[in-house]
Amino acid sequence: MNERGAGYGPVAMRGKEAPAGGAVVDETGANAWSSEIHIEESEILTARGEILNLADAVRWAVDIFTTASAVLLALLAARGHKPV
Repeated sequence: MNERGAGYGPVAMRGKEAPAGGAVVDETGANAWSSEIHIEESEILTARGEILNLADAVRWAVDIFTTASAVLLALLAARGHKPV
């Protein structure tokens, strides 16, 4: 683990209604960050910045069940991230 910890990107953004829940877990599975995020570009990008500040390496995983997930995937892809 680096000095800022290891992190993974939002592992969940669930719900058809905003806000959606986002969470980050470290390599041990412990919760390192969580937030309710309205499905708006500015809020998603703010959360992305907070998450990127948690670790030197971030892996993004998104459950694809809602429109919210599609928005997140599109914003990540547009910024060069490759969700798993």
